[in-house]
Amino acid sequence: MKRIQPVKRVIETRPVRGMRDRFGVDALKYNHVCAIGQSVANLYGFQPVATPILEHASVFERTLGEDSDIIGKELYTFKDKSGDQLTMRPEGTAGAARALLSNNLTNSLPVKWYYHGPMFRHERPQKGRFRQFEQIGVEYFGSRNVSSDVETIDMAATFLKKLSLYDKVELNLNTLGDSESRANYRSVLTEFLTSHKHNLSEDSVRRLSTNPLRILDSKHPDDASIVAQSPRLSEYLSAASRDRFEQLLENLTSLGISYTLNSNLVRGLDYYQDTVFEFIYRGADVDDSDSLGAQQGTVLAGGRYDGLVKLMSGGKTDVPGIGWAAGIDRLTMLLKDKGFEHSQRPVVIITITEEDTDFNRRLDQRALQLAHQFRTELLIPTVIQHREEGAQSQRVDKLLTKVLKTLPGARYVVFLGRQELEDGGDLINYRDLAQRTQATVPLSSIASSFKSHSQDSA
Repeated sequence: MKRIQPVKRVIETRPVRGMRDRFGVDALKYNHVCAIGQSVANLYGFQPVATPILEHASVFERTLGEDSDIIGKELYTFKDKSGDQLTMRPEGTAGAARALLSNNLTNSLPVKWYYHGPMFRHERPQKGRFRQFEQIGVEYFGSRNVSSDVETIDMAATFLKKLSLYDKVELNLNTLGDSESRANYRSVLTEFLTSHKHNLSEDSVRRLSTNPLRILDSKHPDDASIVAQSPRLSEYLSAASRDRFEQLLENLTSLGISYTLNSNLVRGLDYYQDTVFEFIYRGADVDDSDSLGAQQGTVLAGGRYDGLVKLMSGGKTDVPGIGWAAGIDRLTMLLKDKGFEHSQRPVVIITITEEDTDFNRRLDQRALQLAHQFRTELLIPTVIQHREEGAQSQRVDKLLTKVLKTLPGARYVVFLGRQELEDGGDLINYRDLAQRTQATVPLSSIASSFKSHSQDSA
């Protein structure tokens, strides 16, 4: 009887479409953005929070709007083995609001959180947009005061300044008003758009009966001319909403934060109200090669969502909130590689081996001891250029070539050979790759010697 051979499964080595590996300069820039975000959050009194990547599907289906493209096309939703309907988070705010409720923090307000991590949307990958994308964001729960809006926008501006991107972005600002303002405007807008229904895009016609405000944010060319003629929400603001917005603008001006009013900047969900804002990348000029393109120009967006917690709690808890989020992937695209390529400048230890196995082993041991001392006592980043297993003598010039190729940011190379081993390890022979000089100094003064050379070349 012929035995059936098991089918060998080939492991797919490509990443999933719309997802990618991060390493090298890209990883260094990612860490830089996160570090800047953390430092700015600390300045403004925000605390770190981490929520699960997986949430119950209802967390997002209720909060993102059932007619939205995200719900209809983009969520990674599935049933687990227990039959629970789960969703991989597409954004951070809903999870933060859920955490506020499930951890009974609504009696400890205000709560000011910041976070960064992966989000997931099944959309068409393009420049600056991935199916797994990284976001950094802040959420401020517990204050309706207009000063909290100003502080949150100021924090976003400071974050972009620290990244040296502020002079390349433009703050777009609008107000959605309170519920009274939006109700008045919605009826007028619906009437106007209905009269132009035959010229609207298919998506906008669908939204006309469910969420007409979202049509104002449509990118479809068929909608552009109609939206341009539509009534302005600012004409239907209540006196309280108008006064609040004027206070916001006055305070931003007092902080030196310039802005552009954009009446088409909206949020289609009912729990959003009053302040909405976006920082849009403009670049140095229209031909700037770093440009993210017209569809991807927003690098940071935020707004006030006073009705979100009330929606999630079924009306039991009313907690105001405001926040913003920025796409880390897009921000790293705007940061120049220069400066990150050599941001890690370790000392490299090279062992000059011989045709003597016992000697080479003692040399390896001394390299480990020296690297440990550099790292723990002198706090010097150190890399050992380990010899290949079984290799005996190695030429110094080839070892140096390998260092320059694999560690382009390396500044100093420490040589360990027979002389250094027989001298008891008290003398360090090193080469300064930047100044192309070589020196031998006592181990006790190696840190000051490195520092002196770095200052000379600065």
